[in-house]
Amino acid sequence: MDRVKKVLASYRIHPVTVEQKTENLYRIWDGKHYFALKESRMTDETISGWENVYHQAYRQNLSAILPVYVTEQGSLYSKDDQSFYYMTPWLPIKNITEQKQQIERLYQTSGTIHAITKQSLPMEQEKVMNNFKRYRTNLAKNRSELLSTVERFEKNRYMSPVELLVCTQFRDLDFVLRVLQDQVDRFIDDIKQESDWQYSLCHGQLDFSHVIFAHQTYLLNWERAHHDNATSDLANLFTNVVTDYDDPMDDLIELFPVYLKENKLTETELSLLAIYLLDPTEYITRLGQYRKNPSEYPQVDQVVQLQRCHRKLSFAVKWTENVDIWLESDDEQES
Repeated sequence: MDRVKKVLASYRIHPVTVEQKTENLYRIWDGKHYFALKESRMTDETISGWENVYHQAYRQNLSAILPVYVTEQGSLYSKDDQSFYYMTPWLPIKNITEQKQQIERLYQTSGTIHAITKQSLPMEQEKVMNNFKRYRTNLAKNRSELLSTVERFEKNRYMSPVELLVCTQFRDLDFVLRVLQDQVDRFIDDIKQESDWQYSLCHGQLDFSHVIFAHQTYLLNWERAHHDNATSDLANLFTNVVTDYDDPMDDLIELFPVYLKENKLTETELSLLAIYLLDPTEYITRLGQYRKNPSEYPQVDQVVQLQRCHRKLSFAVKWTENVDIWLESDDEQES
């Protein structure tokens, strides 16, 4: 606690109470105001990128990025021998129990940030095409390996729970690979017409746990922020959210036009997002680990992880089925 008080002194704050809310988050009360003090895992190499987020937020009036206080020396952070710290307002949270409303507000907020910060830069078209052609070749290898694995499992007189699950899910995985192949083909064809590529400020770990629903919606925890195509941020969001049985798969798909209203994505970008979501690497990797050493992890843990991978891929297929609908709707609005 002495370390925290020393950090607070750099902000000229004399705390009345200090509550540790999580391992690295403190709520501070100085008798008049509440503050949130975050101990981050940033390093000397990454701190400048984080600072640039707030400089950009100031330049472009990105009000959805929760502001940080400056120290007495005018710095955006305070550092001791071990960690970087930064401080934000501690906001009263508006209780939004309706999941659809949460999704809408997150789509609106992230879409607005992506749109405002978007810039076009020249693209190395040939390099991109070659990368995706190699990826397409690897997909064929993945399908062959998956098929041989299932055939091997089916020869066992008594299959383990993992083996039984993989055989049950094979048709779905095979379909995912075929849909993914089609999206890669579309992307390669579309990218031939592109000379520039769009880059936006991306959060890097977009999730509902990094959102505050107050009088307006704020995004916080920008430690992994970077500039990339907005689809990478969306892919992270969907991957982070779609893991459990009660996750809002249908609502995320149904409300996606809310995001597109704020930040229109091209057909090429929608194909790229579909590729991100349909990518079976995690499933294939876990299956490969099982083949090498079936007893490395408990069967129940491996089953749970494969089921989560399967749910993500099932969501990806559903999401991809709507791409043409969104494109047609956009064409109708423009005509």
